[in-house]
This record gives sequence, C-alpha cells and structure tokens, in this order.
Amino acid sequence: MELAHSLLLNEEEYNQLGEYQKAEFIFEWLQFLEKLLPVTSRVSIIHLKTQCDLLPRMKRHGQKFFPTKLGAAVVCLGYLYKKLGRILGNSFTDTVGNVLKAMKNAESQGRYEIMLSLQNMLKGLGAAAIPCHRDIYKAARSCLTDRSMAVRCAAAKCLLELQNEAVFMWSTDLDSVVTLCFKSFEGSNYDVHLAVSKLLGTVLARALTSKQTTGKVCTSICEVTLHSFSLFFSDDFPLKYGFFSNFFQAYVVFASTLGGQWLERNFSAFLSHILDLVSQSHPKAIQNQMDAIGCRCCVSFILRATVGGLLGEKAQIAAAKEICQAIWKLKKVVACVLLTGADCHLVLHVRDCGEAETGLIYILACPAIPLVIMTVAEDLLCSASQNSRLSVQRTQAGWLLIAALMTLGPAVVQYHLPRILLLWKCVFPSSPKDLETEKTRGDSFTWQVTLEVRAGALCGKLNVPFFTVGLVILVDLTVPDSQIDASTFLLPPLCHEDDLLLLGPLLQETDHRFIEEQLLLGNNVAGGSLEYDPYSIYEKLGKRDSVPKPLPPTLSVISAATALFGVIFCHIAETHRLQVLEQLLNSIKQTKGSRQQIVQLNAVSAFSTSLKHLANCKGSLGPEEVRRSALTLVLGALESNNPLLRCAAAECWARLAQVASDSAFTAGLAQVSFDKLKSARDVVSRTGHSLALGCLYRYLGGIGSTQHLNACVGILYTLSQDSTSPDVQAWALHSLSLIVDLAGPLYHVHVEPTLSLVLMLLLTVPPTYTEVHQSLGRCLNALITTLGPELQGDSATVSALRTSCLLGCAVMQDNPDCLVQAQAISCLQQLHMFAPRHVNLSSLVSCLCVRIFLTEVTDHYVMVGCFVSPIDINIREIGLEGALLGLLDKELDQRLCRDIKETLSHMLTSMAVEKLSFWLKLCKDVLAASADFNTVASIDTTQEEETAKVDDASILTSESDERFHPFSNPRWSTRVFAAECVCKIINQCESAGSAHFDITLAQERKQRDSRDDFLVLHLADLIRMAFMAATDHSDQLRLSGLQTLQIVVRKFATVPEPEFPGHLILEQYQANVGAALRPAFAPETPPDVTAKACQVCSAWIASGVVSDLNDLRRVHQLLVSSLVKVQAGKEAQSQQYNESTSTMEILAVLKAWAEVYIVAIEKQKNRSDSHNHSLKTANSEEESYRDVTSSASGLVDLVQADLGTLSKLWLAALQDFALLILPSEYASQLPAEGKEVNKFYFRSSLAIIDVLADLKSYATGFLSSGEEKACSRYSFLCPLKQIPLMCLTVQLMLESPDIQLAALEVVRLILFAAQEHVKEKRRSAEVDDGAAEKETLPEFGEGKDTGGLVPGKSLVFATLELCVCILVRQLPQLNPKLTCSPAVQSGKHLLLSEDGSRLVSAALFILSDVPAICSPEGSVSVLPTILYLIIGVLKETAVKEQDGQLPLPVAASLQALKGLLSSPMARAEKSRTAWTDLLRSALVTVLDCWDQADGLLRELDEVSLLTAITVFIMSTSPEVTTIECLQKRCIEKFKVTLESKDPVVQYKCYQLLHSIFQHPNKTVSYPYIHSLASSIVGKLQETEKSKPENAAELQVVQEGIKVVTALTAAAEEENRKLLPLFASKTLHTLLLSQTGHGQMHQSLCQRGRPSSVLHSTMVSKGIGEICIIYVHTYSVPNAGIGDL
Repeated sequence: MELAHSLLLNEEEYNQLGEYQKAEFIFEWLQFLEKLLPVTSRVSIIHLKTQCDLLPRMKRHGQKFFPTKLGAAVVCLGYLYKKLGRILGNSFTDTVGNVLKAMKNAESQGRYEIMLSLQNMLKGLGAAAIPCHRDIYKAARSCLTDRSMAVRCAAAKCLLELQNEAVFMWSTDLDSVVTLCFKSFEGSNYDVHLAVSKLLGTVLARALTSKQTTGKVCTSICEVTLHSFSLFFSDDFPLKYGFFSNFFQAYVVFASTLGGQWLERNFSAFLSHILDLVSQSHPKAIQNQMDAIGCRCCVSFILRATVGGLLGEKAQIAAAKEICQAIWKLKKVVACVLLTGADCHLVLHVRDCGEAETGLIYILACPAIPLVIMTVAEDLLCSASQNSRLSVQRTQAGWLLIAALMTLGPAVVQYHLPRILLLWKCVFPSSPKDLETEKTRGDSFTWQVTLEVRAGALCGKLNVPFFTVGLVILVDLTVPDSQIDASTFLLPPLCHEDDLLLLGPLLQETDHRFIEEQLLLGNNVAGGSLEYDPYSIYEKLGKRDSVPKPLPPTLSVISAATALFGVIFCHIAETHRLQVLEQLLNSIKQTKGSRQQIVQLNAVSAFSTSLKHLANCKGSLGPEEVRRSALTLVLGALESNNPLLRCAAAECWARLAQVASDSAFTAGLAQVSFDKLKSARDVVSRTGHSLALGCLYRYLGGIGSTQHLNACVGILYTLSQDSTSPDVQAWALHSLSLIVDLAGPLYHVHVEPTLSLVLMLLLTVPPTYTEVHQSLGRCLNALITTLGPELQGDSATVSALRTSCLLGCAVMQDNPDCLVQAQAISCLQQLHMFAPRHVNLSSLVSCLCVRIFLTEVTDHYVMVGCFVSPIDINIREIGLEGALLGLLDKELDQRLCRDIKETLSHMLTSMAVEKLSFWLKLCKDVLAASADFNTVASIDTTQEEETAKVDDASILTSESDERFHPFSNPRWSTRVFAAECVCKIINQCESAGSAHFDITLAQERKQRDSRDDFLVLHLADLIRMAFMAATDHSDQLRLSGLQTLQIVVRKFATVPEPEFPGHLILEQYQANVGAALRPAFAPETPPDVTAKACQVCSAWIASGVVSDLNDLRRVHQLLVSSLVKVQAGKEAQSQQYNESTSTMEILAVLKAWAEVYIVAIEKQKNRSDSHNHSLKTANSEEESYRDVTSSASGLVDLVQADLGTLSKLWLAALQDFALLILPSEYASQLPAEGKEVNKFYFRSSLAIIDVLADLKSYATGFLSSGEEKACSRYSFLCPLKQIPLMCLTVQLMLESPDIQLAALEVVRLILFAAQEHVKEKRRSAEVDDGAAEKETLPEFGEGKDTGGLVPGKSLVFATLELCVCILVRQLPQLNPKLTCSPAVQSGKHLLLSEDGSRLVSAALFILSDVPAICSPEGSVSVLPTILYLIIGVLKETAVKEQDGQLPLPVAASLQALKGLLSSPMARAEKSRTAWTDLLRSALVTVLDCWDQADGLLRELDEVSLLTAITVFIMSTSPEVTTIECLQKRCIEKFKVTLESKDPVVQYKCYQLLHSIFQHPNKTVSYPYIHSLASSIVGKLQETEKSKPENAAELQVVQEGIKVVTALTAAAEEENRKLLPLFASKTLHTLLLSQTGHGQMHQSLCQRGRPSSVLHSTMVSKGIGEICIIYVHTYSVPNAGIGDL
C-alpha cells in the first residue's frame, strides 16, 4: 500500500491489482491525499485540479467505467475546493459549469455525488462563489424533487450551504423555495424529512433575522412566516400526515435557529401562530380524526422541542401558563399531554366548557396532590347531574382523578379509602333486583353517563383501560371484517431488537420518532391519543414512549386478544392446539387480498406470543402434527410482502426450534430455508429465509454443526453479493453477522474470506445504500469479536486481518450516515479492547466532541459507550467534559443520561485533582448559567449586618450581569449533577492530601510550583456555587446546594486563617452562609428543603467557626423558627403535603437540635479542662481562653432556653417511633396512614437516639461535680428517665447492636445519676434528723412504703422492660410464654453472637444496679424478676467451651449475681427477711439445674453452676446458705464435681473450695471442710501412685496443695501438723516426677516462702535435702535454705 502514497493515482500499479485490491488501493490513496493536500504546492494542486476537470468535459462514448471515473473526479473536485477554496484560482466558474453539464446525463449516483461536491465547493469558496449561485440553485431545485431519495438529501444539503451567501433564497425567491420544499416532502423518506425540514426552517429563520437587521419591517413572526407557511394549505398539496410532520419539523428548526432568547420574547406570537395553523381557521388541516390526532402530535412535538429544549425552567413555567390560557381561549384541548406544569387551579374556574374542563383535569391528574385531587374529584362527581351538557365530561374527569389517586400507593389511598368506597358503592346496583329494574329505565344519554361512571370506577379498581374489560375474551382474531393493519403496534415487541435495525430509522430510537412513527400506520389509521383512554395519563409509560399514547379501541382489543391467546394456548391440551392452528390456517385461506394479510398478521402475532410463553415456561409445542401446522403458519409469514411481518416470522422461526427442542426438527427448518433460497428469485422470499437462517440457532446456545455452518455461509455469501437488490444484501449480511456471533470459535476458518467480503462491499457498495452499510458494520463488529485477543498477534496473517479491520473502520467513518459512523466507533472500540497497541484513538476523541451534538440519539449511545467502557483512551482531550455536559443537558433518554453521568464521574475521579481549576470552572459555569440567577441572588439580606450586605452583593452577584456563560439555560437536572460533581471533587481532594485543606501549606507549595493547585485556594468559588444552588427556584437544586454547603462547612471548619491568628478561614463567609440558609425557612418552602437546611444549620453551629454570640444567634434563630413551627403542630403545616412529609420536617428539626445539643454539652464539658490548663499559661493567653469559654457558654445558653421543650419533643418522637415499629399483633395501636414512610424518616433521624446516648458526656459530670450540681442535673434528667421505655422497641427493631449498646449505656448512666440522687437525699435526711452517727436507712427510692411501681412513670419499671426485651430477644427461652412454643426448643442451648453476648452482659449489669434506686419494699418487688433473669441467663448460656473459658454472658451473670447479693437491701431491716427467703429460692433454682434431663446435663457447665453456688455462699448472709437442706445439696454438688475426670473441672472446683474454706464465718466454712477435706486429701494421695501425666493434671495437684495450705490455716492447732506432712510428701512426689519438676520449678519461683508450719515440717522430715538438690540441679534463683 506504500505505492498508493502519491499525489496522483499510480495507475500502473492499480491495473496490476485484483478487483478487491483495486478498491483498497484507491481508498488508501485517497486517505493519503487528504493528509497531503494542505502541504502540497499550488502548482501541483492546479495540475491535479486540471486532471479532474477533464473528465466532466469528456463524453461517455460507451466507456464501461466512465460513471465511476466521473464520480471520482467530481468528488475530488469538491474536496479540493472544500480544503483549499480560493487558492485554486478563479477557474471555479468553469469547473462548476462543467460539473453541471455532466449532471444532465448522470445517473442517480452521479447526481448524488455532484450535489455533495457542489456543497463542498460552496463551503470552501464562501462569498467568492456568488457568480455561480443561480446556476447551482437551478440544478439543486430539480434534484430536490428527484426520484432518488439520496439525491434529494444531497440537494437539500447543497441548498442549505447555498443559502448562507445566496440572499435571494430568503428574499425574492423565498416563496419559491418554500413551495419547492413542500413538493420535496411528497413521497420522501426519513432522511429527506430531516434534510428538507432543516433547509426550510433555516431559510425562514434567515428571512426573519434579515428583516429585523435591516429594520424594514417585522416585529411579528407572522409577517415573515405566515404567508410562506400558508402555502402549505393551498390546493397544490394533499394534506396528509407526512406533510404535517415535515412541516412542523421545519417549525422546530426555525425556532431553534432563532434561539431561546428570541423564543422567550416572542412566545405569545409563536404559540398563537402554531395553534392557528391547526384551528378551525384552516379547515383543510383537520378533516378527520386522524388529522386531529396528527396535528396534536405535531403541536406537542413543537412545544416539547422548543419550550422544553430552548427555555429555562422559569421561562417554561411562564410558557405553560400561557399555553393554558391559549387553550382556554380556543375552548378545546390541543396539546393536553404537554400541560403537566400548568396552573392546575384553573380547573376550578372553567365550569362551562366540557373539553377545556376535561383537558385541565388531565393536567391535575399528573402532579397528583392527594388532598386537592380527592376534593376536586368529589366535587366533579357530585355536580355532574347539575348540568346535562357537562355530565359525561365531569363524570369522566372525576373518576380519572380518583384513578390517578390510586396510583400513589396504600400509604396515601388508605386515608381516603372510606370516601372512595362510598363513591364505588353508589355506582353499582346493590342487588340483582336493582339490576333488573335498572334495565327497564333510562334513555341513551342516561345509559351513556351510567356506563361512563361504571367504567371509571372499574378503572380505578383494576387500573386497566375500561374498554378492554369484557371484550378481550370475546374478540375473534380471525374476523375478516377488520380493515385495520395493526402490524406497527403488534409486531415490534415480537421481533428481536437487533432485527428491527433492518426496517429503517422509523422503528429506531430517533429524535423525531414522536411524530415519524405515525407514517408507519398508513393514512387510514390514527395513532395513539389520550382521547382513546384518558386513564392512561397516570399509568406507567411504555419502554419507547415519552408521553401516554393509548391505541384506538379496535387496536387495543386486538393487542389484548393477542396477549390472551398466548397465555391460553400454553395451557390447553396438545390435541386442542392442533385444532386451533388449523382454524387459524383455514381463516387465512378463506380471505383474499388486504384482508388476508390482516388475518395472517393477527394469527402470526398471537402464535408468536404463545411461543414466547411456551419458551418461558419450558413447555413443549406438541406432536408432529402440531409442529407441521405451526411450520405452515410461520412459513407463510416468512414470504409476506410486509417486511415487519417477515421479521417477526423469523423470530417465530427461532422460537419454534426452541420449544421443539429437537435437533432433527431444527435441521428440517434449516433445510426448508436452504431449499427456498436455492430456488427463489424474488426479494421477499430471499430476505425472509436468509434472516430465518441467522435467527434459527439464536435460542439454542449457538451453532454446533460444521456442516450447517458451511451451508449457511455459502448461501449468505452469494446473497450478500447480489448487487441488483440492496434489500437482499442488507438482510443477508445481517443474517451473516448473526451466524458469526452464534458460531463462535467454529467460525475461525471463515473469518478471512468473510472479512475480505465485508471490506470489498464497504468499498464498492454506494454509500446511498445505508441499510447495506449498516449490516456490513454489524458483520465487521461480529468478526472482531470472534477474533478477540488473537488480534494482538504479530504474525503476517493476524497483521493482515488487523489492517483489514482498521481499513473497514476508516471506510465506515467516512460514510455520511450517522448510524454507520456509530458502528465504526463501536468497531474501533472493540479493536482497542483486544489490540490496544495497534489502535490509536486520540483523534477519535476530538471527533466525538464535534459530532456528539450533530447526530441522532442512536449515535449517542455508541459515542458515550466509548467512554463508559473500561478502555484506556485519552479522555483528557480538551472540550470533552463540556461536550458531555452539554449532551447531558440536551438528552432526555434516561439510560443515555445515566451513561453520560457515569462517564463524567469516572473522568472526574481520575482527573479532578490534576485539573482542579478546570473542573471547578466547568461546574461553576453550569451553575451560574441560570437565566434567573440575578433575581435569586438578590435575596433579602436586611437581617444581616451592613458588612454582610456588602459581602453578599459583592461576592455572589458582582459578575452575574456581564459574565459570559458557555452553557445556555441548562436544565435543573444538569445543574444538580454539577453540584454533585462539586461534592465529589471535595471528596477526591480529601484523599489526595492535606494541602487541599491547609491554606498555609497550599500557599507554600503554590509558590514553589505555580502549576500546583489546591482546593482551599478555591474556597470562595465553592461557597459561591453552593449559594447559587441553594437559592435557586428548583427544589432539587436547592437540596444539592445545601448538601454542598454542608460538606464545605464540615471539611473546612477547622482550617485556620493565616493572616488573622486565632481565627478560622470560614469566618469571613458567615453572612453568605446565613443568606443561603434563610430562604429555606420561608413559609412556602417545601418540607424536604427545610429539613436539609436544618442539617446545614446544625453543622454550621457545631463546627465552631462562629465565636461571636451575635453572629451565632442569626443561624440559631432559623432553628428557633423551625422549632416554633414544630410546636404549632398540624395547624402550621401546609395542606399541600401529607402527614409523612410533615413528619420528615419535624424529625429533621429535632435531629438538628439534637446535634447542636451534643456539641454544646461537649464544649461545656471541655471548658473545665481548658480552665485547668489556662491556670498554667501566661497572662497573654487569658484573653484567648476567655473567648473560648465564652463561646462554649454562649452556645449552651442558646440551647438552654429551649431545652425543656426539646426534651419533651425528643421523648415524644421516640415514643412515636416505638409505636411505629411494634409487631403486627399490635396493629390496632398503629397509626392509620404513612406507617412505612414515617418509619423511614425515623430511621434517618437516629441522632435523636445519639443525643440520648451522648448524655453520658453530660452525666459523666456527676463523677467530678459537686453533689449539689449532680442533683440539679438529675432534675434535668427526670423528663428523660422514661427513655428505656421508649427505646426498648426502638433499639430492638433497629437491628443495630451499636445503637442498642449506646441506649443501654444511657440507661446505666441514668441509673447512676438516680443512685447519686437517692444517696444524697438519704444523707441529707440523716443530717437533718441528727442521726448521722447511727445506722439508719431513710425511706427513699422507688416503691416507697408499699413497694408498688407505676408503669409509665417508674424508672425502675421502664428499665426492667428494656432489659427484659433485650434478654428475651437474644434468649427467647427466658419468656415463659414462649417455652412451650415450637419455635423454642426446650433444653436446647443457644450460642449467642458476639454482639448478642455484649448486649446480654450490658443488660445484666444494669439489672444488678436496679435495687439501689429502690426503697426496701420496692427492692423486694423487683428482686424476683431480677433473680429470674440473671439465673435464667446463667442456665441458658452455661455451656462448656473447648478452651475452658467462661462465655461472656456467663461471666456477666455471675458478676451481676454477686453485685445483687451484695446489695445493702439484703441486710436492711425492712427487707432482710424477704430477701433471705427469695435468695434461698434462687439458690434452690441453681441447684435444680443438676436435676434436669441427662441430655441437658451433658451440655451444662458444672463449673459455672458451682461458681454461682460459691457466689451465694460468699456474698450472702450466713442465714441464706447455712440451713441444713441447702447446705447438704451444695456440698453434694462439690463432691460430685471432685470426682470428675476432667482436670479443668477439678482445678476450678479446688479454686472455689479454696475461697469457701477461707470464709471468715466458721459456720459457713466448717461444714464444707468436714465434708470435703478427706476427699481432697484422698485425691492428692493418689498422685503418689499415679503421677501427673500432663500440665493440666499437674496444675490440679498444685491447686490441691493450695487447698491443703488453706486447710492448715483453718485447722485447730493440734491438727495442723498432719496436713503439712501430707503436703510435703505430695510435693516430694512432684519434684521427683518427670512431668512435674519443670512446673514445680516455676511454682517455687513464683510462690515464695511457704507457711511457717509447712516450713518446719519439711525441714524436720528431711525434705529440705531434696529441695537443696533441686535448687542446685535446676538453679532456682535467689533460693536459700531458709526459703525452702
């Protein structure tokens, strides 16, 4: 290909190449020429131009390739002039003349290329081409009505370029141009529609602007356009819908060319002119129903494209109001589907016009404000009988509103349900007798109203169109009387999405699909319109619809019947299926002509639906007879003249193979298509069966047969080269692309020839055959996917394949069709993914930035996909970010918008820190481009100080008037995204380094390297952007702005101001923050905005930025105003919002106050620490400390004023939440509406619980503060002492262990405060009574003299409730009501999680402290419950662990039991007896644990139970445990445990006995010594015979020696010497054992000197010698004879 790199074509080399290589050679030469021309000398260029000029002058004389050469020469001339323009000299007149002469005898392809070349010449020459303008205009006029659609498109583009300089086109010849455009619309296709509409709209706009510029006339658009557009209604043009759609597309171009500012100024005249065109003043415009529907679609399209695309939000609202007024004046609904944003209250004032009233009701049904809707609906239904002329309209409107209300869900409907049920009850007969009576009465009008009423009621109940009720089952799909072709509605959903690409742009997602789809229906079929089903206004839109478009009743019935047939067919017997299919076939045979096609269409649609259902439910079609009939039915559709039906039949062909699930049957289907394709010569059969081959294996997992693959490829190769039929080529190539995908690795042997075929066709097929090129693009994409990573190879074969792929992409990029260009981009993306080293996409990015605004929505998917996919392309190209943001603002498709946002977010994540200034400027440009920013910015700042006014005005609005904004009126959604991007930038900078939030460090690094950039240096811009967003008219943008402001405050709150030591950098923006927040607290502000503003207020106050109390009071006052609104209750809430919305606002206010309260308490707590520190500082620091303490004190003072009110409101909020999350069995106590929604709001306001958890910061002051202060603080806590009662359900249902633990900690601290309070009262009483010296216990604490506790007022009762709920939630066995439940297995221990163990432990510790705040009588009341819970936890969790460690709940229960048994109440005079009896019962309960079943006994941990017994023995008074029956049982448990074979159990038993033997009261210890000493000694004596074998057994013996030592101390004097002798012998045995000497070594070193008795005994018995040997052998450090 290097030989092609020359200025002139190397014809010698060219002639030596084959046919395929010749095309490739020429393309390579042209690509090189494009790069070479700008640097080529003028002489060479003139020579080249001369060579090209010669061909148009030559005559054909039968030359075979003359048209091709002529076309090449013309194209080269056009390109030369486009690139070089006037450099080519003054010979352009001759060149143009020669080209125009050549056009007279040129074929359509030649005329197409000549028009495009003339366009390029005009573009390059500009005004210099004026001498040729008239000649070009005459030639283009004839081509604009050419029979070839491609020539028409090219002519329209040529004229569009011509009008830039040809003044006569939009002056003297304006009428001629308009008439010519109207003629061009006749019989045109989609591409011609777009091209000619653009020409017509541009010319008319140019005519208007020229008159305004010259000042001749024209202040109204009608003077320029009305005459021109009136030509449309002359007798010369048949007024079909196609003309309407093209005409109104030109109107959109006209308005778009003039721009948004012009439209806003002239909207009244613009709207009036549009409505006048479709009003009664032009009777030809609306002659039937189809015309009316078409006109409404066109007007809707104009308003959507102009008002929705050119105006800002505020101008759109004004335009919507003007549209409502215009409709009211016309007394008819013209564009009701677009009036959603209009003033709905107009409904109440239009009671004398049925059409206008109905249309405005449609408006009201869209926003769906529940209270307004229900009120208006009842009013309409009640007044329907007052005016017979409006009865039908009012009835329909009333039920429409009720049906719309039903879509808001149960949370809203439940509130209005009684009124709705009453209305429903009045509609239908109450009995069969009433029904019979009703049949005998009423005229036709009465029945019409009655049926309308019942239809509306049914629609509200069932939410389906009323006309399908009862009709769907009765419809006969094969009725021959139907004259409506429903293929456009029925078949697209039944076709595969990829196959619809064959049917042209009208079935694809294009910008003009809204009005173009009507062209598919024909002239006698009306499209979707709201009048067919008014109730669709509130239903969910279809996948491809942007507005409701219900079908006519007949089509809806057919569609519903088709769907029903598909379901029923799957469930009937297989024998009946044959009868149904035969009936369908007979019905088709019995009809002829167009009726036969309609019956066939309905039958195939129904059968295709049934096949889909069969495939989804994995069903089978049936026996051979059923398959044969099905095959006949589908085969007929494959050869239908309707291409859409053929496409659906091919999909049905694939479904047949799927449900049959038989390889032989599938092979038979393929053979049928093979035979047809071999014999058929008509286009219909060849296209249908070629597509069937490609679809056949779509649902079978791919092609597995090499033979079938070879046969398919061979046939499709042949068909794809049929140049006589572009349709056959396109369908065959599309099928081939499917085969490539389905074959997978099997296709590798065919890749090279297929790629050669694709490349050859790309270079030889004329670009006017766009369908062929689109199919070629799909083939190339499939081939690249098949090759995959192999494209990375370096072999000659792979290199050639890769080069061919790149060449194919280059050819498609040069194609004029935007879809082909999009496929080229997709192919390049695939190539880059598989072979990134060999593909350079750098130039593609800049190309995408330009083309992204010039193409259809289908291209946008591909372009954005390039950046969404994870490929390493250079996305740092300048302008791409702005281009994507601009596309985001323009695009309405949700999926595409999501992809664009994802792309921009990825780019921001990777580049925001590096290009910080660029991204911030981009976001600021978007946010500052609001058309009404100046109005919003000039907010009332009268409450600010004078300096604050200056700051607001200078910082936030100084540049708004003169600044140029690259984004014109961006939508609110785009600005919301820009605000979100600002938040993401802040987060990215946070992870990039501390310099972004340290102004000193940022300035230093900026001085060292000016290229560095840091976020803190742009703080003013951040505040400005947050302010602009927070004060916008869009509520969503205000929320985003407040969120941005909150993040800025939190991130920069601690950044110091280096120029003013001791101050923070955010202090200078106090006025700006206040000004941004104040509008959010206005009465008309929505609750969600106010709620978000409360969060920002709390963040600002808590940040500590503001130190001056007066400055702090401004923002604090906003919170105070919101608190006043909360206190006012429902009376102050707006009636526009339901109770759930008010709940959200109230909780947000309470949450904000809670967060401020937390900060105030923490600052007050830290103030004392600061004071202590300040005493050590110099006097120079006293002033700074004074500022800090005054700030902390000031904040507390601000909160303290409302603290009483707040505590009650916090309490009420938690009580409400506890009610909301009660289990279902308490449904009678739950609120009537909004339960789930309110639950969500409560969960998001958990700071109310957090503030209660943070009361520990407040309560901790009890420990260090004086008693007087502690008591005063407890008086504040008294309103909050019911917190456990409120929190018990809240914490349990929240499923958050951390929050539950925090709540338990709050309860513990409150109990501690209550204990201190009770102690202080008792102490004061003792002092007052003069009884400080004697042991008295004054009557204080809950329970008083009676011991009664009042639920709802008792802190003790509430605490017990909370603990019971916590414990029962974790251990259901503790609930006596659940012990017999099958969900709770008796005797089965539960293994608690770590969080569960922590919760249980915390609850037990609280329980042990409860008696301390009770009176003696009160403690007796609660003691049984506490003992039951503690011992119950012990019993349920005392399970043996493998490591021998006690589980956390067991340890906690033992600790709680010890604390409870040690309570002073156990020895108090008034409660001692009762406590003793109850504690004895508790001990019996513990002992009874051994008497359980054997299965349970094996799981119980004896050590835990023995420890509990020991706690009773050691912690209670002797009278509890020394009664004989209990003491014997306790001793028996120890005896049993001593006999255990488990050394760990023995060791623990020895430890517990050691503590009991040392009990100071001999009446307690002696019975255990007398009963167990002999057993212990006997166990130790056994070690002389069987020495310890491991460390565990040795540890048991060591602990036994300790017990013997304790016995020695407790024994009488005369008996003491016997036990040491025994101990010395045991010690001797251990020292000589191999297992014990190491452990004894360590033991001797750690234990130190033995008792004197043991020491003397050991020496007297000679044991000392053994010890000395041991010392010298094992070098016991610092051990002397005396030590032994």
